[in-house]
Amino acid sequence: MSVRYKSIDSIRGFALLGILLVNMPDFYSPHLYMSQEQPLVRDVASFFIDVVARASFYPLFAMLFGFGFMIMFENARKQGHSFSSMYRRRLVGLFLLGCIHAFLIWYGDILISYALCGAVLWFFKDASVKRLLTSGLSIWLFPVFIVASLLIVSGDMTEETGLYQQIIKESFETYASGTLGMIIHQRLQDWLYLNNVYSAPFLFVSIFPFFLFGAAAAKAKVVQKVENYVLFLKGTLLLSACFFLLGKLLPYIVGGNAVMRYVHDSVGGPAGSLFYGSFLLLILRKKAAQKIMSPFAAMGKLSLTNYLGQSVLSTLLFYSYGAGLYGKVSTLEGIGITFFIFWVQMIVSNWWMKTHLFGPIEWLLRSFIRRQKQPWKRAEIEQN
Repeated sequence: MSVRYKSIDSIRGFALLGILLVNMPDFYSPHLYMSQEQPLVRDVASFFIDVVARASFYPLFAMLFGFGFMIMFENARKQGHSFSSMYRRRLVGLFLLGCIHAFLIWYGDILISYALCGAVLWFFKDASVKRLLTSGLSIWLFPVFIVASLLIVSGDMTEETGLYQQIIKESFETYASGTLGMIIHQRLQDWLYLNNVYSAPFLFVSIFPFFLFGAAAAKAKVVQKVENYVLFLKGTLLLSACFFLLGKLLPYIVGGNAVMRYVHDSVGGPAGSLFYGSFLLLILRKKAAQKIMSPFAAMGKLSLTNYLGQSVLSTLLFYSYGAGLYGKVSTLEGIGITFFIFWVQMIVSNWWMKTHLFGPIEWLLRSFIRRQKQPWKRAEIEQN
């Protein structure tokens, strides 16, 4: 059984809040296409989401995935267990869950990408901390430099408008009042817009480097020996804060052209992940912070259940087969709904973990990985 770290669970729970905050506009509107038409936000609430959360929480989640991967691998090696077959089944399980999520619930799934990128992570299982860090930095920053340079050289400094008007209209009509068949078709179209042969390299470099950073943190035992890394974490905090603010605010200072939008998402967003991660590791050394963040830990232990649950609850609230509120919610109202859903999930998660070892989806995945039904109630362990 892999070792659980409460601080890591707390960070994972916090990341779920950020993910829902960013995803919410895509749940209640065709934000996927509207953001292309209006690259700069027009109100304070949208500015808050854009600067504080956009492109910053999926990389944080990716670091936690990489951390968990390395912990599981090193535990298996110490215990003399075969890790390869279990890890393959884990990736297959995540891929299948991602397909169910993407094609039957909501198009904005990340699990499929995590499963595919996770297959590449296997080749770094024996890498040193230095190699993990240098590889992660290279895979992250080198493409950023190349793409930004190409955009500048090509003169692509402006935004074309009007290209997405028809699909925006179709999205409103389909999700607000369409049949289930129409929604499934639209969902597939939206997923293919995000996931195609052209976007695949960008998805890879936005996820995989952070797998490596998380794996490096696990191998260096940053969490277990956090006091030894205080100076490093403070340096990371300060440096990432500079790039976080610079990358996020530049589009508002210079203008929302293609180059600035790319820097916003590819530099400012991931820098925000490093900022949040280092900040939380530093403050979670203190008992007061541990107590405040404790409710987030249960959310983190049920991360898969809660992640998928957020999509189920939101689509039921906004799509035509549910409450049908699609297109009828303001950004500020969306933020309120985000915190309400998260609050409900936090209460349920903490209640659930009093009597259970895993969440429903976590239990299902664990049973699939180990190829036998796993105990999931605490009473079952106590009886044995």
